Amino acid sequence: MPSGAVASFGTHDTATVPGLVSEADLDERVEVGHLGEDAVAHARDARRHDRERLVRVLGLDADTGPDAVLDAVHAQLADSDAD
Repeated sequence: MPSGAVASFGTHDTATVPGLVSEADLDERVEVGHLGEDAVAHARDARRHDRERLVRVLGLDADTGPDAVLDAVHAQLADSDAD
């Protein structure tokens, strides 16, 4: 992150990092009827792709658990030049 940039890893509109990694938010959306079977299958494929990119950028193994991914996200942001 360049100096002066503002960095964030989530907002109230996005899944938490542990939810993103575990897909728990997708499970909840299915449970309450916000996602049907076809839509959740597509969402899971997209999520796996995003998760693979995230752990690769963080230098983690593909099977790294949600808490370790969150710790790595915090560490990456803390080590950046972002404000």
